[in-house]
Amino acid sequence: MESLLLKEKNLPLTIGEPSPHVLLNQIRRSFESGTKVISINSMFKLTKTEKAFCNVQLLNDISLQEDVFNWIDMRSSHKNIMSRYLKFDSNLRDKEIPKHFPARILSGVGPICSGQNIFLFFPFCLGIDGSNLEDYYGIELIDIWSNIFYKSVFPCSRHIFDYETQARMLSILAGNLDKTIYLASIYHEVGHRVGAWKVSPTSHENLQVSNFVLDVFGEMATDSLLVRNLQEFPEVLIFVTLQRLFWFGRRGFRDNPISAKINQDNDSWLSCLLLNRLTQGGAVLKNEHKWHLDIEKAKQVYLDLTQDIEEIGQKVLKIETAEHQNQLALEWMKNEVEWNNEHGFVLPNDLRQIYSKCLPVEEIPHFTPLVEMNHWESL
Repeated sequence: MESLLLKEKNLPLTIGEPSPHVLLNQIRRSFESGTKVISINSMFKLTKTEKAFCNVQLLNDISLQEDVFNWIDMRSSHKNIMSRYLKFDSNLRDKEIPKHFPARILSGVGPICSGQNIFLFFPFCLGIDGSNLEDYYGIELIDIWSNIFYKSVFPCSRHIFDYETQARMLSILAGNLDKTIYLASIYHEVGHRVGAWKVSPTSHENLQVSNFVLDVFGEMATDSLLVRNLQEFPEVLIFVTLQRLFWFGRRGFRDNPISAKINQDNDSWLSCLLLNRLTQGGAVLKNEHKWHLDIEKAKQVYLDLTQDIEEIGQKVLKIETAEHQNQLALEWMKNEVEWNNEHGFVLPNDLRQIYSKCLPVEEIPHFTPLVEMNHWESL
């Protein structure tokens, strides 16, 4: 694959507090030009935290980007993968690799370093609307993801899965974790460009569902498409399954063991859907006190999900009013995950038992940047 990178620069680039639009372009140009270390001081609104000031030094992981592009060419090709997305949705226009950069946090303070946020999506994280497509790009926080897996996801899997499942999953994923994180992040963005639930660059004009419903179906769609379209990479199925079950879904369980955050957080809700589908499809089976994951059956579960999500989306698009669109989508959701008048959506019993066994493991593991620097003086 032809490299998208320009000549690497080793001197840090410090980005102060210009206007959001100037900052937007400065950050993108610094990643595209190969600047190695990028210092940023700005207000950010990220997906899992409130708007707050961040002072951070990011390492532009050029070597990981090149490794993943080579990995794609070794097992398949970007053209081949994109042909599958195009077959799924012939209206796909942008077939290029998304502007999505891998980064590590050298040092910093603020929500970027909290361990809760795994990516930055521009221009929205700077409070800029998305009317200009040239403004769209992302930064994937590789070491935040890795920290989540080694301190939370993998320990939970040891509590829950039998030895055979653990051995197979780790033998496939562990050695390629960072590459899988970045690979999945690239095609996750592609998945948001296609189908009834696409949101990039915009959603369908007549789609009027609530933000929560759109987020639920949009994330479901792109996750299932990842597994469907990247079958040369078995790491992706394991990555998606583990982070859905043991990262997003567990948040809030300690405080609310009935519903956790599944009524407020679309990613948490998807954990319930996924476990229900995996158990119904025979892909997850309880074996005495442990659970077993059948990877081959799990593949079929994701294929079925892809079709089901698109079918309900096409039905929703044929409905004229927002009220009735939401009604149909919510009816589908209530058929997939238990709902009652008192609590709204509730965790499946199996998932509640699983999360109870994972209580000794941190829900949101503490993240420590690579380098300690006194950022407080600059606040």
